[in-house]
Amino acid sequence: KLRDERETPYLFWEAGSPSPAVKKLFRREEQEEYQALKPKEALIWLNEIVLERGLRWGKGAREQLVKWFGNDSGRLWNEFQKLAAFLYPAKEISQSDIVSLLEPPASSAVFELLEAALGRDRGRAASLLLRERAAGTDDFQLLGLLVGELRLALLVEEAFRTESVRFASLAERLRIHPFRVKKALAVQKKFSAQDLTHAFARCFSTDLQIKQGRVEPAAAIEALILSL
Repeated sequence: KLRDERETPYLFWEAGSPSPAVKKLFRREEQEEYQALKPKEALIWLNEIVLERGLRWGKGAREQLVKWFGNDSGRLWNEFQKLAAFLYPAKEISQSDIVSLLEPPASSAVFELLEAALGRDRGRAASLLLRERAAGTDDFQLLGLLVGELRLALLVEEAFRTESVRFASLAERLRIHPFRVKKALAVQKKFSAQDLTHAFARCFSTDLQIKQGRVEPAAAIEALILSL
C-alpha cells in the first residue's frame, strides 16, 4: 500500500476539484497543495535561486524575466540556467543580458509585425497587431519588443556594412540569441538602414509621448504600426 511506504514521496495532480478517488488516497493532513506562483512570489523565488548560485540580479532583471515568462516556474528556471551558463564567470545578471541573450515568447510574431509595418502592408500589420493583443501582449511590452528588434537590426546592418562577419561569430560577438540574429538578418536584408533608423526614431518618439501622457497608448501604437 502507498500509505505504508513512509520514505517514498508520491505526487498526484488533478485539474479542478479532487475526485472521490483522490480524496481516499490520503487524509487531509497528509496532503500538500502547490499553487502557481503569483508575480510577487515569482520575484522572491528568483531572488532565492540566484543567491543559492552566488549570483545577483541587476536592476530590473528579475522583473524583465517575469514580464516575459510570467509565473511559469519551470520556464523561469530553465531561462535562469541559460543565463548563468552563458554569463559565467560574471556574478551579475542584468536586464540587458536578458533582452540580448534570451528569446522573448513573442519575438517571432513581433518580427512578422515589424516586417509588415516596414513593408507598408497595413492590412497584415493591423491583423498581427490584433493577434498580439488577443494573445495578451500589452501595448508597452509590444513597443519595447519593437524597439529591441529594430535596435538589433541596426546593429546587424552596421556589422555587415563596416566589416565582413559570419552569422555564428556575429551572434557570439553581439551576445544575442541566434534565433533573434537570424530574424534580424531577414529584416536587415529587406529594408535600408534609412528605413530602420526612421522606424527606430518613430518608436522612440511614440514611447516618449506615451510616458509624457500626451497620447493614449493603444491609439499611439496603432498609429505607429500603420505609419512606419
